[in-house]
Amino acid sequence: MKSYFIEIFFILAALMIVIALAWLILRSFKTFYSHKNRDNPLSIKLALPIGSREKIMVIEYQNTEYLLGVTPTTINLLDKTVLDLEKNSLPKENQ
Repeated sequence: MKSYFIEIFFILAALMIVIALAWLILRSFKTFYSHKNRDNPLSIKLALPIGSREKIMVIEYQNTEYLLGVTPTTINLLDKTVLDLEKNSLPKENQ
């Protein structure tokens, strides 16, 4: 009976070590890849699904927002807006 509890203890200890190592490895991958992608000039601002495989996306690239229609076979440019450099927002309209 005593060896049964010792076996269970060693199995649980080994499991905890494996889980801790997996957590450390995944955390290091996350840190590595998040630093790698910081200089990416392309960013997805919004992705709105409109069907099972279709979506509308807002992408920002070089201070310009692009409104795209995305399907499994095509990507269509719907609209393009230049952002205000000072506020990183849409330019004000003249009224």
